[in-house]
Amino acid sequence: MLVAGLLEFSDAPTAVLREIRRVVAPAASVVLVVPRRRLSFFNPLPGQHYSRARLDRLLVEAMFEPASWRVFGGVYLVRVHPRGGAATVVTGRGVPAFRPVTA
Repeated sequence: MLVAGLLEFSDAPTAVLREIRRVVAPAASVVLVVPRRRLSFFNPLPGQHYSRARLDRLLVEAMFEPASWRVFGGVYLVRVHPRGGAATVVTGRGVPAFRPVTA
């Protein structure tokens, strides 16, 4: 799954990432295209820009594990995998796997 141009315009980026985590398959890869934070005070581009530390915190909160980071111009290209295997995510918490009852 490719996610581009979504996080920078969201008022709740953690909620967006959690929703992506909810709908993605457990073995899937997600590639995020996220604008990097500029070091200058003048930034003509609209939307939020992310430092690597801030983006890393968002990914951890949304139960993603970064597999690779690339910097391409003014954006991060981050490939992530869902954490928690087949556990369903409900508000960011993993639900324990189903265990059949044996008699």
